[in-house]
Amino acid sequence: MRLTSAYSVAVYHAEYCTFYESSTAPALARLDPFFSQDIRPDSHQLALIQSTIVTRRKNKPTRLIVLVPDAWLSTSQCQIDHLVPVSLLPLAALSYAVETTFLPPETLSFSFQQHSLPNKFAELAIFACSNEWRKQLCEPFKRPSHQCLLIPFSQWNSMSERSRSWSQCQKKALATYQPDKPQRRVNRLLWWSLLMASVLINGSASAYFLALQQQSAQTLIERQQILNQQTTWSSSRVDHPFIETLLAMVQSLPRSVRIVSMTHVDANATLLMTLPQQVLTDLLNQWQSQTPTWQWRIESTVVSASNRTEVVDVSIHVFEP
Repeated sequence: MRLTSAYSVAVYHAEYCTFYESSTAPALARLDPFFSQDIRPDSHQLALIQSTIVTRRKNKPTRLIVLVPDAWLSTSQCQIDHLVPVSLLPLAALSYAVETTFLPPETLSFSFQQHSLPNKFAELAIFACSNEWRKQLCEPFKRPSHQCLLIPFSQWNSMSERSRSWSQCQKKALATYQPDKPQRRVNRLLWWSLLMASVLINGSASAYFLALQQQSAQTLIERQQILNQQTTWSSSRVDHPFIETLLAMVQSLPRSVRIVSMTHVDANATLLMTLPQQVLTDLLNQWQSQTPTWQWRIESTVVSASNRTEVVDVSIHVFEP
């Protein structure tokens, strides 16, 4: 598949209009901004020029840039003793455009470009025309779902081939004055920022919730295994007081203790457990005080040690003499 740019270009000349496909549009050479300098066509001449337009594409482009000679527009340049802030440039350019065209601001389309000069001076170039003239120039290409930008040759030449993206061309195109455009741009950036923050927060919350669910499910499984094991021991027939006492001690174990297995023969039993070292010490002291006649043999292995808590696997062999 061949990659193409996002728009096509139509170039007006004195007697014809040339149409360029989207694959070659951004690479157009520099155009003479004062081509046909003294000839601005009237409506009849413009209709004849537009009749020469030939498009070979089966599907008309949805985005089109129309380039016109500077002489077809009202152009002016003025020097200012200071750089105009970006936020005030549209209003300043509109003021100069109204002075040169004698048109009401609401019927005017314009574009502008500011250049810095030595000693903090600035030069402001303004291109303007009536909304009706802009509409006539774009009329052959307008469709309900299509977008059309009108750009003077000078504005097109000021952009390098690499910078001729659709968004950059929109900044150079003639348009009506929109006083709330900066605020809309700020609002759009704010909404995008809020949207990205919302996605990030919701994604993090969802991941944390899933992790908690998995941890909770694993805890419930382990707890149920302990309960099932204890239920099995409790339901089995016990005929020896030694085993009854040992079962009661096991059933009262804290939740931090995980019982692996328990085996017994008469007055001998072996417990395999995993638990914190401190809990093991406390349990042994408690059990030995409760059953002073029993004999205990302990074998333990460290499993992990973190946050000053040592967890051990322990084998407890207990018997009654």
